[in-house]
Amino acid sequence: VTGASGGIGLEAAKELRALGFDVVLCGRDAAKLEAAGGPSRDLDATGASSPRAETAVFDLLSLTDTARGARELADRSRYPPVAGLVLNAGAWPTFLEVTEDDLEAGLQTNHVAHFLLARELCQPRNGTSSIRAVATLTSSAHAAVSTRSLRALLDDPAWSAAAFDAGQAYAATKLLNLLFAREVGRRFGIPKSVAVHPGVVATNLFRDFPAAVRATVCAAAHCAGSARRFVTNATASGNARGGSGTREEP
Repeated sequence: VTGASGGIGLEAAKELRALGFDVVLCGRDAAKLEAAGGPSRDLDATGASSPRAETAVFDLLSLTDTARGARELADRSRYPPVAGLVLNAGAWPTFLEVTEDDLEAGLQTNHVAHFLLARELCQPRNGTSSIRAVATLTSSAHAAVSTRSLRALLDDPAWSAAAFDAGQAYAATKLLNLLFAREVGRRFGIPKSVAVHPGVVATNLFRDFPAAVRATVCAAAHCAGSARRFVTNATASGNARGGSGTREEP
């Protein structure tokens, strides 16, 4: 589960453990991941057969570091075979930030780094892939992107030739998430790939927005309840369908 140090990612990880899955909490801040894993230790008190929670530290804002994280997750000496991915971490920057990979930060966090992570982990090993399901957090905001903005983003992923439009940039990444969810199952033979919109959730996604917007979001959302619905829907459905998300810092 990416973005698992807080918000939807952490709640999803807890619910998946409650359903009997071993979970790897992924994020860029080791201390936050260790703190997030604290409540999960209570589940271990029931006995050795309880689902495990482990952590993997890598930064989606660096494709080099994301590739390293993917290699570590695929290392059978460190982790058991990965059976599912919850691609949850996301960002909605309100100002232009370009990564070391010359990509706008939201595009890299929301789509490109997750694409890289999934590609590396879904590749068949010994003729087959251990991945049986992929859940990609997207958003109904995808519908707001214009064809012009999408084409501009694909031609200029660093927004070097145009004024940065935070709303269009975010909407475009959410459309890319939907298209990715449709394609990943076909390309790698994954039995179940779902795209999930969890609704408006009071997480760090809106941290750069004005206080009035953050207050409105907090009044309209409850993180744990939405995450439980997300896990239930994602585990029950076999069809790709169309979160919003920094559900953690990327």
